Amino acid sequence: MLLIICNVLEYGNDYKGAWIFLLVPAGAWERFAHGVFAVLWVRFIMVPHLLLLALLTWFWGIQYAALFLAYSLAVASFYLGLELRLIEGVPFSKQPQVSRGAMMFPIMAMGGLGAALAVGLQYFFIFYSQPRALTATAIVAAAAYFLTRSSLRSLSSSMRFSLGLVSGESSFLYKPVNG
Repeated sequence: MLLIICNVLEYGNDYKGAWIFLLVPAGAWERFAHGVFAVLWVRFIMVPHLLLLALLTWFWGIQYAALFLAYSLAVASFYLGLELRLIEGVPFSKQPQVSRGAMMFPIMAMGGLGAALAVGLQYFFIFYSQPRALTATAIVAAAAYFLTRSSLRSLSSSMRFSLGLVSGESSFLYKPVNG
């Protein structure tokens, strides 16, 4: 779900209003990128996991439910860190492009294949042992942290670059009249 959201997040109906983002100070883009991440993480990762906590605790007990949800949070955060790289501009600031959908299929196919491989590895190698599951959780959480930091820097740079293109486009449309 987040793969699709991050792929289309930069497109919207009010793309002509992207100039308003040119008024934002340059130092704010890091915080804006963190805000985009926070909204996606809270709504699509944290809230579903909190809802699952009660259900899984009922069936598995608190120890196994907490371990599974910690691992799941780490993996989902890692995926979100990867998916943030798909956002190539300020959210809702570009006109929808039909040709962009052609690239979505290979990304989804490879993402699905990678996720299926990860599920198989998890099932056969990680979840049969609590120490392995704890170790894997710590490794994936650390990888998610560093990947997300890198992706947020990339996102803020991408937003600045995208706005640079918006500000440069006006020179192509309007020429100053001398005299």
